[in-house]
Amino acid sequence: MNEQAVYNYFKKGMIGRCLITRIETCTGNGVPDVCVHLSGKHVWIEFKHIAGWPSRESTTVEFPLRPEQRLWLNTRGRLAGNCFCFIRIADDFFLMPWDVAIHVHDVGFKKAEWLKYPFYWHKKVDFDCVYKILKGGDHETE
Repeated sequence: MNEQAVYNYFKKGMIGRCLITRIETCTGNGVPDVCVHLSGKHVWIEFKHIAGWPSRESTTVEFPLRPEQRLWLNTRGRLAGNCFCFIRIADDFFLMPWDVAIHVHDVGFKKAEWLKYPFYWHKKVDFDCVYKILKGGDHETE
């Protein structure tokens, strides 16, 4: 699976809940992959794929944000807060608000730290929960 496949999985899972616009732009680097239009709200999402977990539990997982992506998320996140990263690592999925994603990128998380994160799903994402998180409502993870 690659980043495009992560996007396709997300798009299929969100059918009927929102409108997703794929962003292909040459106007600036760092713009997230999609804008999600929910009833009364829009959210920006950057998709990331990491092929697998490191073989050693003590190894930090590199979270790949280019400097332009980090800047875009930080700038827009501080203004509106409606920015997220949707990440797949092996068979695990994570939805992180912009500030958490930047923190993880900057300091690095080991596998155990990733798996403690509350918006985490193994193999199958609960897209009803994702919708509630993006809307800013109550949510629970499995």
